[in-house]
Amino acid sequence: GSRAANPIPPPRDSRMPRGPSIRALRKRCFVASLLFAATGTRFLLLQVPQLGFTTLARTAPVSPLTPKTLTPRTFTNDRDSTKVSRSIFGKTKIDVGSGERYSSKDWLINLITIPKSNVLKRISSHCIACVLVAALVVYLRSIGKCGVLPPTLHGLLGGFISLLLVFRTNAAYGRFWEARIIWGAVMNSSRKLATSTVANVFPLSPAVGRRLLTLFAAFPLALAHRNNNQPLDELSETVVKLLPAPRTSCPPIGICMEMERAISDAAVDSENVDNALKRNVLLQNVNELIDATGALDRVIKTPVPLSYSRHTSRALTIWCGTLPFALVDIMHWGTVPVVAVACWCLFGIEEIGHLIEQPFLRKSQRIRGKPFDFSLPADGMAAVIRAEVKTIAGEARFKVVDH
Repeated sequence: GSRAANPIPPPRDSRMPRGPSIRALRKRCFVASLLFAATGTRFLLLQVPQLGFTTLARTAPVSPLTPKTLTPRTFTNDRDSTKVSRSIFGKTKIDVGSGERYSSKDWLINLITIPKSNVLKRISSHCIACVLVAALVVYLRSIGKCGVLPPTLHGLLGGFISLLLVFRTNAAYGRFWEARIIWGAVMNSSRKLATSTVANVFPLSPAVGRRLLTLFAAFPLALAHRNNNQPLDELSETVVKLLPAPRTSCPPIGICMEMERAISDAAVDSENVDNALKRNVLLQNVNELIDATGALDRVIKTPVPLSYSRHTSRALTIWCGTLPFALVDIMHWGTVPVVAVACWCLFGIEEIGHLIEQPFLRKSQRIRGKPFDFSLPADGMAAVIRAEVKTIAGEARFKVVDH
């Protein structure tokens, strides 16, 4: 009649991460329900055991055309330098080649993620200083030891502040868009060079054609390396082995020099005079790559005039810092949240202009986010161009040589 002992549970491996609690799962299910009601988008709770967390994954929007059975796909996301695989039903994560577009249905997600905003983190000290000034002004006014300013003054100056912000942000975005246009021109020139080489050079001199296609595929890597302002020690071995000796300080120009030498070798090997015009077209396309390199250097090394940026920052700080004096008699303690929101809006617009002013950033300077958030993904665009050249070469039934 002795009572049976309770079974001893198996020991838990301390290295295994603990899963989320039932309470946390209920909260996430509630958030998913709100998002579905607001945006018409289904969300799945996905368990990632390697990292010990559960996350929300967005699926295809609900519509009559949505099939009942969706095929699972995967994508990888860089989270603390660790590749995390997540399963998504419906659309996959949009890559660099297609470009991600903002959807008006994401308004609730954007509102919820304000505390995680990179822009807010960068302007937080400036906003906190103005909010503290606003709280101090309201307190001093409540005890009768602070004057006020007429609201009309800030109303008049607000128009000039808006013009300053518009001009500053437009100047920064103009640089961002110009750099993207130049990379588009590099893509077009690379396509023309690859197709012309396959059609005209390779039948006459296969060795030279193979050499040219290898150089065309390596050029975007060298250009991305220069745009990201990386040291020469971090240059890809694929590019290093193609550079002439002694090495030039500008790898894209060194690759272009090798292109012109290879085209000249094709001219020597061929006795057909009619192909001279076609080789001149190749040289013109190589010169377009050289022009693109110089244009990108101009964008990177010429900032927006610092005096303009300083004046905009000073005007914004003075306007936001004195705004409580104009609102304190009207809103009393409501002045503090109003000033906080105004500072977040105005300082955020200014900071976005500062972020996109430099289209390319080093890896150590990049802000965690998606492609095209704050800078152009030069490495990603270079990979797209390189893949394009390899595809054209593959259609000619030979392979680009990777050193």
